[in-house]
Amino acid sequence: MADVTPIYSLPFQDTNDAPNGPTLGEDLALAVEDELARIDANVAKINGLSCAVASDSNVEGPYSSATPTAGTNACGVAFTAPDSGSVLVHWKADFWSSQNDKVSFVSMEVRSGATIGGGSVVVASNSNDALKVSGSVTSGVEARLGAGTFRLITGLTPGNSYHARLMHFSEASGNVTVFYRQVLVQPML
Repeated sequence: MADVTPIYSLPFQDTNDAPNGPTLGEDLALAVEDELARIDANVAKINGLSCAVASDSNVEGPYSSATPTAGTNACGVAFTAPDSGSVLVHWKADFWSSQNDKVSFVSMEVRSGATIGGGSVVVASNSNDALKVSGSVTSGVEARLGAGTFRLITGLTPGNSYHARLMHFSEASGNVTVFYRQVLVQPML
């Protein structure tokens, strides 16, 4: 075979080739099969991805800690790291703060293993990536926020179990009330 197609490199006879139908048919069939195997492998990567969701609409708190805590009704979801070792963690919360001119946070952490709260910290909760609310609080009127955000997590070991869970904390030991929380882990290719 002297020629191949420009995109998939499928062989074909050109006018200078001696006629040989069986060889041409075999070469073409093998080239098509190779290309289909490549396509199937890429489709399998996509089909193997799934999104995991966990939510908790129970009122949680109030918290009065400057250290991140998951609370008694932890909102978290277990997942298996995809082949890329990367996931996008999305989270949302409705929460309010009753502390004057101090910041309250809802963040997330990623831990090893599928048991929510178990394992070791892989990605720590922090204030830089957190949802935040602050403001002047007077006469029992809290600063309130309902919002969502996301964070790209890379460097996970493909095939290993992990979990993401929401964490809550405040700038000072004031009260934070959190409810209507949700976390979603989206595998990345």
